[in-house]
Amino acid sequence: MRGFPKVIRTVQDIENCLELVQKGDLDALQLQHKLEAIERRMYLFIPYVEISTDRKTVKTLFLNEAVAGQAGNCTILNIQHEVDPNPQEGTNQGEFAFTVLTLESALPDGEKVIKIPSPAPPSIDMNATTTAVQTIKAQVMTLKGAI
Repeated sequence: MRGFPKVIRTVQDIENCLELVQKGDLDALQLQHKLEAIERRMYLFIPYVEISTDRKTVKTLFLNEAVAGQAGNCTILNIQHEVDPNPQEGTNQGEFAFTVLTLESALPDGEKVIKIPSPAPPSIDMNATTTAVQTIKAQVMTLKGAI
């Protein structure tokens, strides 16, 4: 293989790129950027409309994908769906409009979104786990510092 591949389809492709970085035939920064792009697609980024003062309870627009126990940038303890108390004319009365998430720990200051695992992450197509991608990324970061 010469240069950076246009498409990374499998975890084997990532491992091959890692080998090229280790040999010095590929720029570690390129692989780092590609791995970060894969990681971003592993999650849904959901903006919240309200947050409690302790930052442990957030309200989003209706979110069917959230599951208790999921962890992204926080772990979800409880999920409660709410009907819009003031529905607009033409909308279905009684449909859920909001989701209230109770979090295990406070959402970090400055964080504007809830990050939850994507129902169809690219790692499934790649036959890779999120942990495998993160492990390879950590190796690249170590190499990047050494190069």
